[in-house]
Amino acid sequence: MVLLVGLGAVCWRLLAINLGASQYAKYSSLRSDPLGTKVLYRAYEAMPEVEAKRWIRPLYMLEPKDSLVVLAGTGQSWAIFSETLPLTELQRLATDGNRVLVCFGEVSSYMVDPEEAEEETKETEEPSRVLPWPARKKESDDAAEKQEEEPPNPLYHDWGLVLVSHRAVGPACTPAARGLQTPPSWRAELALQLEDEAWTPLVTDSAGAVWMAERSFGRGSIVACADSYWLSNESLAKDRSSDAILWLVRDKATVIFDESRLGVTTQLGVVGLARQYRMHGFAIGLLLLVLLYIWRASAAFLPPDELPADSLVRGPRMDGLTALLRQNIRPRDLLQTCHDAWQRTLRSSRQVPKERATRIKRLCQDELPAKELHTEILQRYKTICRLMAGKD
Repeated sequence: MVLLVGLGAVCWRLLAINLGASQYAKYSSLRSDPLGTKVLYRAYEAMPEVEAKRWIRPLYMLEPKDSLVVLAGTGQSWAIFSETLPLTELQRLATDGNRVLVCFGEVSSYMVDPEEAEEETKETEEPSRVLPWPARKKESDDAAEKQEEEPPNPLYHDWGLVLVSHRAVGPACTPAARGLQTPPSWRAELALQLEDEAWTPLVTDSAGAVWMAERSFGRGSIVACADSYWLSNESLAKDRSSDAILWLVRDKATVIFDESRLGVTTQLGVVGLARQYRMHGFAIGLLLLVLLYIWRASAAFLPPDELPADSLVRGPRMDGLTALLRQNIRPRDLLQTCHDAWQRTLRSSRQVPKERATRIKRLCQDELPAKELHTEILQRYKTICRLMAGKD
């Protein structure tokens, strides 16, 4: 029993770790373990003058104004990201007056081709060797005879920016980083090589390697950083870079964490499309038309009319029959009606002499006087009863 309880606790712990960590990519603002950025998101969300948001739609649909757009851990999926979305899309965000923060990651499979990683580690390389981005070589059937050229580097051609391998020594802020006194914590062995003079170094080390740089585009700018560690939950718990975090959002009212390139996306449904194209009025009008059609086609459920008390029939069954006869038979036709019913039913069972039967028929068919009609009907009825009884 104890063994089963222990096994269940271990399975529960593994399930919690799996759901809390690996469900989202590294540096996702939805991830609460050391490799996520949820603490940073909560920090911006707690600031009264700042509004924090997550973007889970395609980046080309993002149209913010005067905002800080955070793309953390870009290096883990930059090869796919740069193929599906040109760097000009980020330039568009910056041109609209936003500050776009692009943070790369650690040196891993996104920097080096896995098939050539073992061979590259055996070669003697210079400390500041420029690494290709991405370092994927075209396949060749005859690689021994001819070495294929590497694919174009969009980061270099479009932005004039190259990642280099470098171990930081004594990072410090440059005078261009106005308001930034303490540099963020630096962990990855990467640095930025600026091939375009439009880039302004913000954080460098004693050897002159650039770790953070900024470039203006229109009314905004793009801030490139060689590492994403300083944004992670682990960094904010151990080596908190509060000065840099506040410096990024110094004049922005909104912070947007892009989750779409990390695999967290959503598909617009009917309601989402209606909101996007502002079809609220059309939907309300259509709903009113449907309600009017239902109202017109439905039956009216009105309460029944209340009958007056004197219209209700009370008493034995014969009283009800008497009331029915009074409503459907005129007094002048009463004797004739009784005679017809008698002939159809009771005459065959009761032997009445022919003479008496003739007299009874005459009494029923003779014209009744207008005056004292009810008295005459009653006297004739009594005479008929005596004739049928053989007393007259």
